[in-house]
Amino acid sequence: MEQIKITATVAAWLHGGYGSEPQDMLAAIEKGDSVRVINMMALYGKPEMSAFGDYVRVGEADVTLRLLPRDEQTRKAVETLNRKLNELRAAYLTKQQEIMEQISKLQALDYVEAA
Repeated sequence: MEQIKITATVAAWLHGGYGSEPQDMLAAIEKGDSVRVINMMALYGKPEMSAFGDYVRVGEADVTLRLLPRDEQTRKAVETLNRKLNELRAAYLTKQQEIMEQISKLQALDYVEAA
C-alpha cells in the first residue's frame, strides 16, 4: 500500500518547565539542536489560535506527516495490542499464583493429620 502524506500549518507552543523554558529553547537553537527545539514544542491548533492552556505561543510550524502504509499501521497496532495482552496475562498469572499461595497457607493452618 502507499504511504499517506498530510501537510498542515499549525501553531507552535512552548510550555515552561521541565527543560522547556524559553532560555532552554534559545540555547538549543544556538547549538543547532533542531530536534530538541521541536521536541520542546506542542504543535497544536490553527496558526491563528491565540491561547492554549498555559502554553506560550512561539510561532507556527509547517508540518508534513508521512504515515506508514495502512497495512503496516494495522500490523503495528496488532503487535502493540498483543504485547499489552501478554503483559496482562503475565500479571494475572502472577496474581493467580499469589492467591493460590494464600489459599495453600490457609489450608495448611487448618490441616489436621489423620490419626
